[in-house]
Amino acid sequence: MWHRHRGIVVDDGPTDQVVSAYQESFGSAGIGAHVGRAADGPVQLDSVRLVAPDGSALQQLRRGDPFEIEVCFTNRDSVMGLDAAIYVEDSRGLRIVDEAVSDLLHLETDLTAAGEYRLMLDVPAPLAVKEYVVGVWLGASCDVFLDEPVLRFEIQPALEDRREHVTRSRVLHGTGRLRLTMSP
Repeated sequence: MWHRHRGIVVDDGPTDQVVSAYQESFGSAGIGAHVGRAADGPVQLDSVRLVAPDGSALQQLRRGDPFEIEVCFTNRDSVMGLDAAIYVEDSRGLRIVDEAVSDLLHLETDLTAAGEYRLMLDVPAPLAVKEYVVGVWLGASCDVFLDEPVLRFEIQPALEDRREHVTRSRVLHGTGRLRLTMSP
């Protein structure tokens, strides 16, 4: 049961339903950042956010929740050979996911044309319960325009988790799937 100030009942029902409604009451901005990094260079990082597989904003992540990392950036000057990567590091600095556009074998478009791009990375689940950081690398053969962490997030225990689910170390198996789209 969720009570608002002065005892007004806002929602009553199963715990996961009430918790979700409570979290949604804070707005729909979700976990993300409008970063505007490398704003003076030929490539600019515009935003990074965590989204559900349907593209909706996430307010919180629980162990086992599927999610994607969305990175939006702009190639202002038609940088030849531009490449982009998304990586995820755990709280110890261990890189657990690192996927680059140049790793894709069947690429329908490249990053050379000036324009706005959106990269989506499906993150393999389940991640362990702890803090993580999303980093972005934007560069070409001899130039690095950006290589830094840009968004911190935390995986919370699932509502049904037992103690061993939260404290057990996990090794991530597999890699994320990266998709690229260009805005017209």
